[in-house]
Amino acid sequence: MTASVRETAVGFDLGETLFTYADTPLSWVDHYRHALAGVARICGIELTEPRAATGCEWLARHNTRLHPRRDEISAETIFDEILLRWDVDPARHRTAALVAFFDYFQQRLIAYPETIDVLRHLQFRCVSLGALTDVPYGMPEKFVAQDLVRAGIAELLDVVITSVEVGRRKPDPEGFRRLASRLQAAPEFLWYVGNEQKDITGANAAGAIAVLIDRENRRPDWGQRFTITSLNELPALIQMG
Repeated sequence: MTASVRETAVGFDLGETLFTYADTPLSWVDHYRHALAGVARICGIELTEPRAATGCEWLARHNTRLHPRRDEISAETIFDEILLRWDVDPARHRTAALVAFFDYFQQRLIAYPETIDVLRHLQFRCVSLGALTDVPYGMPEKFVAQDLVRAGIAELLDVVITSVEVGRRKPDPEGFRRLASRLQAAPEFLWYVGNEQKDITGANAAGAIAVLIDRENRRPDWGQRFTITSLNELPALIQMG
């Protein structure tokens, strides 16, 4: 028997759409050394200049702000290489190294003021809610789950899909199609809200309804169906649409 397809579902990007990392830029380059110092410490070694240079170089190579890619690479793959170059056993230290690195950047995560109320309102209206997010440096799902808990929205999203799970990054349409399927909605009835061009391009490629959240009122034209400056505008927009 074929599963029923719901009429409307809403998907969101996470970072800079539902929540933000306070004081942390979108590109983490300037924070590499501080984060790697924590990794070295947890591994019981000193972050010497050669180790810092090697770690920074490898992270920069996998920084999608500097080098965009479609295929996703796992954090385990990235950090195993760093640890091997540091003469550290990845099998022994991988888990702790990942915790030290990602915890450094997750310390000051906050939801936007309207996020929880809007999600609750849509949930009350029986709208299926989900998220599709590209993660930095192949961040494992457990860290994304921690972000959702810290932002207070873990119980408000029915589905959360990451680029690691999909194996592809935006604007590849595969993640958007998978999100629609998991929310039991046809792609043309999936509203997708994001803040970057790749969100809009990918949603359009999947046949979804692309909504740009333009908090800074930059007014770019990336082919989005609708533009909002606050999530507060979304429920009325969906009702009208």
